[in-house]
Amino acid sequence: MAINQASITEKEVGVCAQVKDHLIRLGIGFETTERPDILIINEPETNIPITIDAEETVVCLRITVCDEKKDKDFYLKLLRANALISHGHFQIENGKVILAENLEAENLDANELEASIASLVAAVIQNSGWL
Repeated sequence: MAINQASITEKEVGVCAQVKDHLIRLGIGFETTERPDILIINEPETNIPITIDAEETVVCLRITVCDEKKDKDFYLKLLRANALISHGHFQIENGKVILAENLEAENLDANELEASIASLVAAVIQNSGWL
């Protein structure tokens, strides 16, 4: 994911506009950021913030879940949880546990976006007891 990239292309801005259209059709509110290729949504039922980064070929959805725990049992649970998630995966980045999903931008439709958001939120809720 290129959240720290220096330049933003017109194609990324166009992909972000398509994502905005889908979110509006789905009735999911979002906030724009200073970057025209990044949105923040708050999932309507749980208010879990999800960052959406529109790239030229993919749309990246990310939830920052918790701080990384330096514990063997934690890593085993994280690996097991990954096997049960229908959309996305847990990853560790800069000491944080991130739940991420990448969707193909070219043929992205509202149903696919909605299913991915729902799956990510469900994964956070199902694993919140140990995260």
